[in-house]
Amino acid sequence: MMEHVSSRQAVCAWLFLAIASLLTAWVADGGSVVGRWTVIAILLIALLKARVVILYYMEVRCAPWQLRLAFEAWAALVTLVIGVLWLVQGAPGFRVG
Repeated sequence: MMEHVSSRQAVCAWLFLAIASLLTAWVADGGSVVGRWTVIAILLIALLKARVVILYYMEVRCAPWQLRLAFEAWAALVTLVIGVLWLVQGAPGFRVG
């Protein structure tokens, strides 16, 4: 039996997404002290936003554990790969080797 998102959960998820979007814009605009880690911070915020959308609005939180595990692993792996590629490719301020 599927559990549906209550209106309170939907509002909380929407509020989180709105605040996370504002935070992303603030970090990207240089308003934080993240400095050279800006892209990594934005990737982590994007990961959290993707989790909220997929878990609550696509109702994966109520899906069988195998599907949820596959999603969580995929999201973490994609974030990790993009972050590592950003750092390895010589992101400004980083030295490789």
